[in-house]
Amino acid sequence: MNARHKILEWAEEGRIASGQLAAALKTCKLLPDQHGWLQFLDRLLLGLGTLLLVSGIIFFFAANWDGIGRFTRFALVEAAFLVCLLLLWRLGSTSLAGQAALAGAVLLTGVLLALVGQTYQTGADNWELFFAWSLLVFPWVALGKNSILWLIWLGLINLCTITYARAHQGLFWEDDLLWLLFSINTLALVLWQKLADLEHIPANAHWPIRLLATASGACITLLALQAVVDSASTASIMAWLIWLGTIYYVYRRQRVDLYILTGGVLSIVVTTSVFFTQHLLTRNSVFSLVLLTMLVLGLSAAGGWWLRKILEEMHRQ
Repeated sequence: MNARHKILEWAEEGRIASGQLAAALKTCKLLPDQHGWLQFLDRLLLGLGTLLLVSGIIFFFAANWDGIGRFTRFALVEAAFLVCLLLLWRLGSTSLAGQAALAGAVLLTGVLLALVGQTYQTGADNWELFFAWSLLVFPWVALGKNSILWLIWLGLINLCTITYARAHQGLFWEDDLLWLLFSINTLALVLWQKLADLEHIPANAHWPIRLLATASGACITLLALQAVVDSASTASIMAWLIWLGTIYYVYRRQRVDLYILTGGVLSIVVTTSVFFTQHLLTRNSVFSLVLLTMLVLGLSAAGGWWLRKILEEMHRQ
């Protein structure tokens, strides 16, 4: 990316003629060739095909539930499940098609569990379905060594946590659920980043770090907003400040990730604006609205200037 930015910067400065920009990028192998495009389309279509096949099975049962017998339902799901396992055994877990078959088996495990619960009316809560699902597919996810499979498994853990809290509302408050989700996603972010630093994760598999940082940041920002609006305990505000400091140190000083830093700036703008609106500005006042608008614009401009400065530093490297 730095080489690409450098060439684009030279083009803006006039060092590279506008008609030669594509040739320069192609010479430096910064433009995908025919093989690269075919590989991208192959992966995209394979992933979408797997997702659509599993979705088709789910919607087929939903549309024809009353017209299909009990044994036919199980036979169809188990047949699709066995086909995925057969493809996985035949193609191997290291091939792209084998990874797609493994993902299909992971998703069909949940379909089979839901079918059991719906057919026999076991009375189990939703969280038990997600918990059993995540428990059963964990060995496959661990052996698959695929980022998407790990994200699916982490999504099941999040859904299990949410549905468990909803089923036991007497034990959990809304902020308790946010604390749990923040802890889960932050722990996953730390572990993922540690594995990336140790080079146990391929370079093209670093994108889930941004997704995990987004989930972690959303949870802690909501906790901070609750503390601001409800004048609750300052623990959420302190945790939010610690999270911002950690994000700055890890993704500005140790390494640079503009996306995660942009998320931190957005969190600051939103939380600060809500704080001023809730505690310092007079409601139903035109002056307050003008002042709030200036505050949001000023914070956004300052954050944009800082991010632009970081981007220029990345170009110079």
